[in-house]
Amino acid sequence: RVRWHFEEGLKVFERVFGRRPDGCWPSEGAASEATLKLLQDYGFHWTASGGAVLGHSDPEASPSAAYRLHGEGCACFFRNDEFSDRIGFHYASWHGDDAVANLVHALESRARTDPEQIVTIFLDGENAWEYYPANGFYFLNGLYRALSDHPLLRLTTFSEALEGGLTTRVLPRLVAGSVGLRLPFDLDRLARQE
Repeated sequence: RVRWHFEEGLKVFERVFGRRPDGCWPSEGAASEATLKLLQDYGFHWTASGGAVLGHSDPEASPSAAYRLHGEGCACFFRNDEFSDRIGFHYASWHGDDAVANLVHALESRARTDPEQIVTIFLDGENAWEYYPANGFYFLNGLYRALSDHPLLRLTTFSEALEGGLTTRVLPRLVAGSVGLRLPFDLDRLARQE
């Protein structure tokens, strides 16, 4: 069943975009060693999951790096929960300019400690924009403007980062989990909800 979804999804993507995708964001950021093997089998170069998944897999690992399970296969990026949660749960009640300034300042501070790190920010299932004035237009417009011309911070995609020579680290094991549930072994719980 999973292989059928991959194959049909790839057909649709290729028909619409005229090429194969570089990466795959599994539903809810669900990740397991078996999932990474499937992604590798289908030729994906990257995937992403939650910071808690990384924390349960290797408590010493940092979400500010990309990893390859056992040093091979597709690269796995992990959500920086601190920065993602600021956008998903906190900034909606702030004035857009203040929220942008706060986030950019925090990112600048982080970049000064390690200029080669990658900060992965994504929202999954939070539906934050309905709580922002104008569905987040002012915040997002200000944020993209601030970041697009920033001398220290650079926006990138996972594919661009990997093609640009981003070094990946070895992840010795991956504890199954997802972004949305933030618990180890929650893929079983997610599967029971079908």
